[in-house]
Amino acid sequence: PSVLLPNHPELCAAIRDVLAEEPEAGWPTYRQLLADLRTYLSWCRQGYGNLRLHGAMGQFQRDDPRISELDGIFVPVRFSRVGASAADEEGDARMQSQQELARAQKRGQDRDQEVRLAELLTVGDRLAVIGGAGSGKSTLLAYLAYHLADTCGKAGVVPPFGLPGDVPFLVPIVVPFREYRQYREKVGTAGDASLAAFIPWCVERQVRRTDPSFSGRAASLCKALLRAKCCLLLLDGLDEIASAAERPQVRAAVETLIHETYPGNRVIVTARGSGYRDQAVFGRDFARLDVEPLDDDQTGTLVKNWCRHLYPADGQAHIAALLPAIRDMN
Repeated sequence: PSVLLPNHPELCAAIRDVLAEEPEAGWPTYRQLLADLRTYLSWCRQGYGNLRLHGAMGQFQRDDPRISELDGIFVPVRFSRVGASAADEEGDARMQSQQELARAQKRGQDRDQEVRLAELLTVGDRLAVIGGAGSGKSTLLAYLAYHLADTCGKAGVVPPFGLPGDVPFLVPIVVPFREYRQYREKVGTAGDASLAAFIPWCVERQVRRTDPSFSGRAASLCKALLRAKCCLLLLDGLDEIASAAERPQVRAAVETLIHETYPGNRVIVTARGSGYRDQAVFGRDFARLDVEPLDDDQTGTLVKNWCRHLYPADGQAHIAALLPAIRDMN
């Protein structure tokens, strides 16, 4: 069965150990779980490795069905680590209000600690990535998911960023919070509306769009992977929880998930700054990283990449028009 995942027999072994140590009635066989994992990783490489155009930009994709790879457009962002020393001086975040912690972080915003994408996953096991609308948070998660899935599923592949410590692989699970409210309304008060139940529902909903045979198989796969402590949970858009009153509840649900339900996994949560304040702020075990604005070189690279994709016949003319306009606006 390890032939299904040639790059990491350790991943196969971790799943086998979970089946041996924590058997559950109705679980699929070891070989079936590996086959499901292969299906899932293949979907991640396709789903997150290609451009997804939205809104008005989607017209280009309708007019031209070719889908370009994300790597051909993506420009690595940089981050500033915020308030680490100040939060430490304030003591344990669980012994004081989240509002006090947020004020401590604001007082300690040292912008001199730059973090590059290549070292992002080495900063800590729990990260809060904060940035404005359109700063690239969701695209960042897609980039991480694509390359982590590629590393898990192909022999001889290493990601273009560092992994924490001696970890040879991480299985990505992207969870968009914008769908969490819809899920809770769907299951109602009689069903399981926990975050632990929402994750496999979300994975199955995503994969089933391109592979209907995946129906009913996500729950056991997600449970096995999370129990094997080999996942990177990519929780996107805490601010997209519609009600500000609900965000502290979701923050508490995330903490329960990673501390009690499935400890040992790594997590990145993204949010806009406007939705990450007061009781929605995580404790000091989360490192806060603010997305930095693109500099002139990064902006130029991004414009060139996009124009070559959207206007293959006359991209240079669009580049020449756009770059001066962007400089004037900035």
